[in-house]
Amino acid sequence: MQHDYFELDLKGRRCPQTLIASKLAMGKLNIGDVLVILLDDSSSASDILDYAHRRGFSVNTIEPQRGLALMAIEITISQESRFHV
Repeated sequence: MQHDYFELDLKGRRCPQTLIASKLAMGKLNIGDVLVILLDDSSSASDILDYAHRRGFSVNTIEPQRGLALMAIEITISQESRFHV
């Protein structure tokens, strides 16, 4: 089974716009798909991480490097999380 990879660029945006866009993107994922969300706002990242964890998504974060504000959140949907979106 082939899985898709999606990238959602939310740099320069703030909540609630970032959370709404992320929720909509997560809702379109199929099992095994990967969504990478690019952010430069730490409070938005925190809200998105909380939402993804509550819904049972597998979440990995890539912390910003020194001097860079960019953070990436990698979200993968599993069979269990599909029913909680």
